[in-house]
Parts: sequence; structure tokens; C-alpha cells
Amino acid sequence: MRRARAAALPIVRPDLVEFYLAHRAAQGMNTDHKVRWGARALLAEVPDLTDFCRLPLERQLAFNHETHRFISWLAVTGRMQPGADYLVARRPRLGIVLARTKPELHLRFMETARALGFRDTVAMTQFNLLGHFVALFGNQPHELQQHDWDEGRRLLLDAARRIPSRGVKALSTALFNLEATLFHCELTNQLPRRRTPDRSDIRAREWARVPARMAGTMQHYLQQIAGTLRPGTVKNAELTLRAFALLVAAEDAAVSCVAELKRRHVERYRQWLLERRPPAAARCTGTPSATA
Repeated sequence: MRRARAAALPIVRPDLVEFYLAHRAAQGMNTDHKVRWGARALLAEVPDLTDFCRLPLERQLAFNHETHRFISWLAVTGRMQPGADYLVARRPRLGIVLARTKPELHLRFMETARALGFRDTVAMTQFNLLGHFVALFGNQPHELQQHDWDEGRRLLLDAARRIPSRGVKALSTALFNLEATLFHCELTNQLPRRRTPDRSDIRAREWARVPARMAGTMQHYLQQIAGTLRPGTVKNAELTLRAFALLVAAEDAAVSCVAELKRRHVERYRQWLLERRPPAAARCTGTPSATA
């Protein structure tokens, strides 16, 4: 039955499939019909590998296990860039593939990590993340520049914030550990550094969740009043508009600009503010209320 299903798949880029199988065979890995089918299944649906990222994430994750192995090989060898959302949601074991293709790098990386005091399991987690950077940019580790490390870190953490199955804190710690090993491996000239998002980062992420036309009008208004009003007044206005816009965006996706706002949106915001006020007893005892 499985052989019949494999035979039914259109033959797309057979040279790439055969090269993949030969690569596995050279490493003593199996190359049976399941492995071949996994590769052909991806190419039958995505002949142009650059289209993979355009598939819905659910479809990207729904491929057969052998297809995901093929995707990992493509990503590590620079033939496909699957995107941060796929990498964070799937958590492919790219470190294993990278170790097979770059054994000298793997040996040097693990020895460096051990010298820094990392356990082998932690070091391998770092090396797996190194594979994620290779996949994101389609370049090998020695080809990556500092802006690639910084941008890759941002992409992975942003994806982790969108995908609740991956803890942002755990990923951030793993990335910090990776930076230490990369520095001592001479793959980057930057010392590892903690990055705590400041309030401007938080504001920027929240405004990004607001429809672009609405956000643009509101921010233009804030720029206008900044020339005549006190900074504290402008700050309060920005907080109010941002909270209002976020509420509208969350509850009424049909609204895309300020001109489409109605009285009911203002009334809903007023109700939301009242719901967030602490009880009178709490206010009397000085218990702080939440900020928008």
C-alpha cells in the first residue's frame, strides 16, 4: 500500500532526491522507500522550495516524519530556509544533521562548551540552535555575521512569543549560552549579553498588533501634540490611545482605521476601564491597579 502511494507521487527534482539518499547512504543511514517517499512528498507539493514558508504553519507541521527529516537536511545544507515559526514550533533536531555535515565544527564546538562548564546535553542544545541560525539564513556558521546572530535571535524569540508551546525565557537562556560558546569558538566577536526588552520595545510590539492605518493616524496625532503639550501629557495620551486601539483590534477586526471607529467602541473602552479598576477596599489600602 505504501509503495503504491509512493509510486502515485509525481517525480519532481529526482536529482535532489537521489543526492539526499546518497548523502544518507555515505553516512551509513537507511535509504528505504519511506525515506524516498518523504523527500518526494515534499517536492510534489512544494516544487519551488522557497514556497514552503508561504504554506500555513499548520500545513508545514503536518508533513510525514520522513519529510521533516528531509526538510532538516535541506535547511542545514542551505537548500531551503524554513522560517522561524516552523523552527520554533517543530523544534527539528538540526544539530544532529549539522554534526554529520560538519563533524570538525561539532567536535570543536562541544569541546569549547565543555571547557566553559556546560554539560553535554546543554551544549548539544546550543549546537541545535546553531543549526537554526544556519537554516534561517542559508549560510554556514563561519559565514554568519554579527547582524545575522542578532537578527536570528530576534526572529526566534518573536516566533516563541507567537507560539505558546515554546517558552520564551528558556529559549532566551539557551541563546545566551550559545553566544558564549560562539564567542569562544571565534564564530562571533561579541561577548554574550543579556537583553531585557525595555518599554519602547513593548510599545513597538503592541502598536504592531494595531491595524496599520489606525496606528499611523494615532501616532501622527501624538507627534503633533508633542510640540505643544508637556511630555507627561503626551505619554498619558499615547498609553490611552494604545490601550484603546489594542482593545478595538482584539474585539472588532473589521475596523482598520480611525474613520471607522464608532461611539460603541468608545463605550466599550469605558466599560473595559471600569472592569479593570480595583475594588474600593483595595484602593483604600494602596493596592496598585494594573496599567494598560
